[in-house]
Amino acid sequence: MTWRVGIFAGFCGLALCGLSADAHAIACPATGPLPEAPVTLSGTSPRYFSWQGSVLPLLGISHEYTCHLSQPQRRDKYCTLESFDGVLADLASNRNNVIGLWTVLNHSPGAMAYGAPFQEEQPFVRVEGKWDLRRIDEAYLDNLERVVCGAYNRRIVVEVTLLDPWDGSWATSPFNPANTVAVEEQPQGFTQRRFFLRFENDAATADASRQNVEARTAQKNAVAAIVGRLKKYPNVIWEVANEPDFIPADSADLGGAVTAAQVLEIEKAMISVIQANDSKPPHLIQVNGHSPGLFAWNVPGADIASAH
Repeated sequence: MTWRVGIFAGFCGLALCGLSADAHAIACPATGPLPEAPVTLSGTSPRYFSWQGSVLPLLGISHEYTCHLSQPQRRDKYCTLESFDGVLADLASNRNNVIGLWTVLNHSPGAMAYGAPFQEEQPFVRVEGKWDLRRIDEAYLDNLERVVCGAYNRRIVVEVTLLDPWDGSWATSPFNPANTVAVEEQPQGFTQRRFFLRFENDAATADASRQNVEARTAQKNAVAAIVGRLKKYPNVIWEVANEPDFIPADSADLGGAVTAAQVLEIEKAMISVIQANDSKPPHLIQVNGHSPGLFAWNVPGADIASAH
């Protein structure tokens, strides 16, 4: 494959790039696919992107990644579901044109900060204080779409990070069996934290227990649902996982090693899910890696790479 890198850098505001915050505004949510191609790599320079006939670098911030979560406790400090429209307006007025949203988390930011998950915090339905990984939360998808659609109307690109493996505490994770609804008296989720990014096409087949396979299926179902819901928006770039190879080897709750080769297999599998559920023409697929084996030219189906 021919691989080119697009970089999230430079100084290019909406006006400088020829994009207007008022052009092509739509009612949210969009009722169907929008009549324009997704953001793609520039045909004139691999360092830049192309959208709506304009060549542009993407300039933004990466720490505001939960705009789609209701967080009334900190709406004045972070981008939240309560405050995102004002944040997007402020970003646009300051010539920023990209944000990130993280979706399938392996921790609970609400539980870590306030002792309980935020409302619609994960893409799974929550029942009596536990997550049911078999059921996708449509309200979560609605909230996610609100932010992506609002960003579209501000001419802001959204980097949708599908998997976030190592941030936060495993004790709060929706994939921790202690936090899941039991099915036939068996909990859901991964038997250990490391399996969030391990054993896809792995030689260690003993690791691929039924419980881990079903948890992996839940991951894939969530990714498919997110891609299916957002694919009509051309301002989206799919990022497979956030820093998947920054593996906390000294973490007491990891329960064993995860190698870059195993992460590569997961990324390839998730890219297949993205491709099967994406629009035509498809959106760019981005990988975020720091190990040589996880650079985009080593990941089939990846178009661009980022390094935070």
